Amino acid sequence: MFGTHFLMFGIPAHELQNLQMGGQMRDLLLKPWRQRTNAMLVVTFSFAFGYYGFTIWLPDYFDHIQADSNCSFTCGGTNNCSQLLIQNIYFEAFVPRIATIPGQVITIIIVNRVTAKLLMVISTVLSSGSVFAFALFTRKVYGPILMSSIFGAVSVAGWTAMDILFVELFPTNLRSTAVGLLQASARLGAIVGNLIFGQMINVHFVAPLFLSAILMLLGSLTALVLPRTAKEVLQ
Repeated sequence: MFGTHFLMFGIPAHELQNLQMGGQMRDLLLKPWRQRTNAMLVVTFSFAFGYYGFTIWLPDYFDHIQADSNCSFTCGGTNNCSQLLIQNIYFEAFVPRIATIPGQVITIIIVNRVTAKLLMVISTVLSSGSVFAFALFTRKVYGPILMSSIFGAVSVAGWTAMDILFVELFPTNLRSTAVGLLQASARLGAIVGNLIFGQMINVHFVAPLFLSAILMLLGSLTALVLPRTAKEVLQ
């Protein structure tokens, strides 16, 4: 009646949309959605903090580990140690990426047999444990490669579970706003994690690793308070 740009009472369409989005954001922070929204904000932030902080700076960790190791042992006594170190660093950073493939296959198999909540808790606990073990095994030969590969395999299940929880926890009229809010929380966690790793890795080698492990463990504990809403109609 008022054209494509104006609706009833002469309110521009984009302003009306903004009002609706503001109302949806308000609803997410009120009962009965407040608890699950706050819980998912913690889960997404902590998981993204640990995942992106660890994976982005993983080559630097391998660089530090190789530099601190005995060159003759690492390079087999050759004179071309620098080139071999660089090759090893890239190889060691590549292996955890390959490990995500079997992790994704296993996730596809079990995702319909367990709840997304349980899958999220298991993934974050195992991810936290692998990062913690990585910090303890930095002086070992194969320990860091093994732990980072385990991290790559189990963390992929966390992202899958998170996507499912976005759908299961919120009704259709709030879902798009909830997903946007939680994705923003994850982006913020990734940025903060990357910055903290970059600032701390040269000051205290293992401190950001322990911080990531603790935050992901906190996220797994927070996920326990999420309700089970699979196959339920949300109003």
